[in-house]
Amino acid sequence: MPHATQHADVQHAPPDADPAAAELDSVLRGGPFHVALRAAIAARGLPLQRVQHHLSRHGVTVGVTSLSYWQQGARRPQRPESLRAVRALEEILDLPEESLIRLLSDTGASASGQGAACRSHRAQVAASGVLDRLLAELDHAPDGGPHTVAHHERVLIGAAGSWWAVSRS
Repeated sequence: MPHATQHADVQHAPPDADPAAAELDSVLRGGPFHVALRAAIAARGLPLQRVQHHLSRHGVTVGVTSLSYWQQGARRPQRPESLRAVRALEEILDLPEESLIRLLSDTGASASGQGAACRSHRAQVAASGVLDRLLAELDHAPDGGPHTVAHHERVLIGAAGSWWAVSRS
């Protein structure tokens, strides 16, 4: 959805003059999505509220919380409206067309819609192969992964036997 609107608060610098621009170029090529989005927003110097405002000018409604979750890797845009927002973000942040959308499809999203940000720690380590390489260097056989060393639960129980609070660490 091309718009000829000017984004006066979007700051641009020549790529060679700014190390952040070089980092942005790198993460746009290799991802992951949330790192690239965070770098693009930082490189343009926009707070999330301004990004949200620019999205609304493109006819896309996305909450600041969703934008924050996306750039932290806590959530991934998946719904059609969210993908429209990502395409608008590419234009707003002056990114190459399809650069963020491509990262969403390149991160190994499963058929269930869960991508890399939703994988367990064990699955991420296994996918990277880093643990296998480390164990090979140590001449140590794989033992099934990390083990729980300690588990703490704190439960406050009221006089009538009702739970007041549960905390786990």
